[in-house]
Amino acid sequence: MSLQRRIVRPVADRVSQFWRDIPGVPRPTLDLDFAAGHLPAGIWNVERACEVSERGNGGMLVFRGSDEAAMDRRANGRSRGLRVLGAAQNSNHIIRSTDMNTSFTKARATVSTNVMTAPDGSTTGAKLIEDSSLANSHVLNQNFAGTAENWMFYVFAKKAERWGLVFRAYDGSVTVATRYMDLANGAWGGAGSGGTMYPPEDWGDGWYRYAIKAPMTTSISCEWNVSLANADGSFAYDGDGASGAYVWGAMAHPGGFPAPFVRTLASAVTGQADSLEIGGEHVKWNAQGGTVLVELAFDESTSGGIGWGSGISNFHYVSFPPSGTNMRWRAGSVNQVTGAGAAPLPSLPAALRYAASFSTTVHRASLDGQTDRDDAGAYVMVASPTFHLDHAASFGADGDNPLNGHLRRFIYWPEVFALDVLNRLTAPGAA
Repeated sequence: MSLQRRIVRPVADRVSQFWRDIPGVPRPTLDLDFAAGHLPAGIWNVERACEVSERGNGGMLVFRGSDEAAMDRRANGRSRGLRVLGAAQNSNHIIRSTDMNTSFTKARATVSTNVMTAPDGSTTGAKLIEDSSLANSHVLNQNFAGTAENWMFYVFAKKAERWGLVFRAYDGSVTVATRYMDLANGAWGGAGSGGTMYPPEDWGDGWYRYAIKAPMTTSISCEWNVSLANADGSFAYDGDGASGAYVWGAMAHPGGFPAPFVRTLASAVTGQADSLEIGGEHVKWNAQGGTVLVELAFDESTSGGIGWGSGISNFHYVSFPPSGTNMRWRAGSVNQVTGAGAAPLPSLPAALRYAASFSTTVHRASLDGQTDRDDAGAYVMVASPTFHLDHAASFGADGDNPLNGHLRRFIYWPEVFALDVLNRLTAPGAA
């Protein structure tokens, strides 16, 4: 059995073959359903220059190396696709992020390390314990050099004796966010102000991951700060010298959208944007042309683009939101509006399916929104003999950071299709 058959047939048994009902569309050479967790070995390569984490099949946090793909999974284990993140989201400016003691400053508190099973299954969970100070806070914090932009702050936390924790983010000496974490219910409390709270993530065994976005206006000193709270709105109280809460996995990075946990040791991690390569010697591309269909999901929602090229000198992209009512199509350095059959895109769709046929003389594209799918996005490039998907740093952002998202599906045909066929491949409602 050929490699192509080994790749295609198992997927075809599990995923939609929506293309089979479209006249003139044969079985594809390659059909990768990343949203179904399909990661066949030997046909893809990932580069990001740092270790990252993902939610494993069993729900536990697992780490992936700099050359390993990372899936984006919900709490129920369902895959959203192959993750594509930018350099900021692959970074962590908090050092010794799982130790929670060394390199952290404690005020009227101590940290007992390695006392609880952490979300990654290790026994590195720590406990923040208050001292017996009266009418005061019990604090764990770390300072780092920041930049004047939005920053994301995170912590994994689990209830012990105390009601919860309070997250405080500092821009220099100014408190820009104060938000309470209700650890018993895995929720945010009602007290506090500033910043933007994101829904807590349930990591099992009582662990929740909390994330807030806070604006920084200086680049002098930022501060990640958590304090014990004995009630919603109360972090200055009489300590008993023994009570506390469990903490693990501190993280901070620039940008305005949550990212998976990045583990650090003695120094901060500044990663690079994800870059995915599909192909190599295991995939036989048609040197004269072909068709790719890419289904993507963006985590942010205001601007961006998708591009592909049969070599660096022949690069093409579509961008959105478009100018006018049709998507923009760029061939080389010449901007053009697509002809008949172009899909109107008055605003960013909820998700994206993009199909393009390419050859030495024919370039056709079709793009349409998929309202029944996840939020959408990414940046795509073909450079024979491999297909590249790179983070879209050069295609704009939401004012915080470049687009992030996931690759849900990648299909390749060695045939060149007419525009009406491409429009049917990307029609809303297609599975």
